[in-house]
Amino acid sequence: DYQARTGQPMPVRFEKYTGQEDEATKNRIQQERPHILLTNFMMLEMMLLRPQESAFVDKTTSGLRFLVLDELHMYRGRQGADVAMLVRRLKERCGNLDLLHIGTSATMVADRSVTGVERRTAVGDFAGKLFGTSIPESNVIEETLVPVSTYGYPVTADDLRKSIDAPLPQTATDLLGAPLASWVETTVGIE
Repeated sequence: DYQARTGQPMPVRFEKYTGQEDEATKNRIQQERPHILLTNFMMLEMMLLRPQESAFVDKTTSGLRFLVLDELHMYRGRQGADVAMLVRRLKERCGNLDLLHIGTSATMVADRSVTGVERRTAVGDFAGKLFGTSIPESNVIEETLVPVSTYGYPVTADDLRKSIDAPLPQTATDLLGAPLASWVETTVGIE
């Protein structure tokens, strides 16, 4: 789409390199390294070990500036410790001890009864242990649900019964104001 709109090739190249690619694709990616490389921790381990992939991680050739780990909540226990050590080895090998770390997780939450600062501090502490660096709570971004349904909270069992027995909503406004819509959004939609 970028090339169709601008007549120019996309200025940022990206590739997936996970071990599922065939030899020809891997060779091409090794020769024409992209700006963004999508991989997994198993393949990253291989890149640190195999000479043909060392250009991805060596300080003289990689130019590595960012490390993004998706599904941060998955890295707990032994696997978390293994990945934490892998991150430290990568930082040493690439020569960039100031690597910018980004972790994403849609399901990582601290106890909702604590303050926002306490939640962000807990997430920052967890990510800091994984990445091997200090991550202040001010660098943790939380999401906040902005409901689209307009029915008041909480929805009671009686509200649900009446909503189910009522005629179907005829307009978007009626639908968003229905107790059942609110219940579905906050119960099924969130979970």
